[in-house]
Amino acid sequence: MKIIKGLRNFDAQKFSPPRVFSIGNFDGVHRGHQRLIKTAVRIARKQGGTALVLTFFPHPLRLLHPRPRLRLLTCLDDRAALINSLGPDACVIARFSPGFARMTPEQFVRKVLIRKLKIDTVVVGDNFHFGTNKKGNPKFLKQAGLKVVTVPPVKDNGITVSSTKIRKLAAEGKISRVTSMLGRPYSLRGRVVSGRGRGQRLGFPTANIRVCQERLPLDGVYAVRVKLKDGEFFGMLNIGTRPTFKDRGKGRSVEVHVIDWQGDLYGQIIEVVLVKRLRPEKKFVSSKALKDRLRKDREAAKRVLNRFKGGKQG
Repeated sequence: MKIIKGLRNFDAQKFSPPRVFSIGNFDGVHRGHQRLIKTAVRIARKQGGTALVLTFFPHPLRLLHPRPRLRLLTCLDDRAALINSLGPDACVIARFSPGFARMTPEQFVRKVLIRKLKIDTVVVGDNFHFGTNKKGNPKFLKQAGLKVVTVPPVKDNGITVSSTKIRKLAAEGKISRVTSMLGRPYSLRGRVVSGRGRGQRLGFPTANIRVCQERLPLDGVYAVRVKLKDGEFFGMLNIGTRPTFKDRGKGRSVEVHVIDWQGDLYGQIIEVVLVKRLRPEKKFVSSKALKDRLRKDREAAKRVLNRFKGGKQG
């Protein structure tokens, strides 16, 4: 898949018609997004054309409603990688600026979709809206002369799958529901950075991860699978503020202990797949009490991970 950053860098002549575009923000690239993109790919392949994706950066809500700050499920690179896995020929990342936000539905269709992208077919969700005051919709696109394919929402246990719902479930620590709505294992990815070495001193060395995701799960201890360059390992993850220690620093931390593994992960990019939340984060009266609990957590993580090995998350 070719990634094109900025509308000005898109040359429609390099993509054979019919050009079938799916359009959306696609944060999380969940099951609903997957259906949209796969539909565009299927139509394009059937007609001998090109399947393309139009998405936006930054997320429009960041500009239109800056407070409270929107916490995204995926960073831009991860979003592009997930879109790529669905098989489109190219992904166009349009810069969402104040000027872009002021475009009327008529301007967006005429200037962006028709003149610049030269779209033949648009694949969007039933509730797709665009332009100032969100006055544009699939009916408007059809009236503008475009071929429009609308895709119904995906339901999960009777609830419509959406990025907003997934963010809420993640914040509640409901890993199995997040996994079900995403349609893939729920994971965090980022670079290992230096920490304070407390885990090492306790006998539970941890890798401190600077994750690219903004919407973190509920604070607590999780059983996880850790994907490293040399394989996949069991682990336990702590997300929180490390309340046991006085010099805990500011903000939340993401630390993973890789079970039965030794080595230096500093500087590496790793992925941590969340399987089950074991317990809330808590403050212990001493380092010894914390160490005793960590031993129990490790055994609990092993039991959970052996049970869910090759199965669904909990």
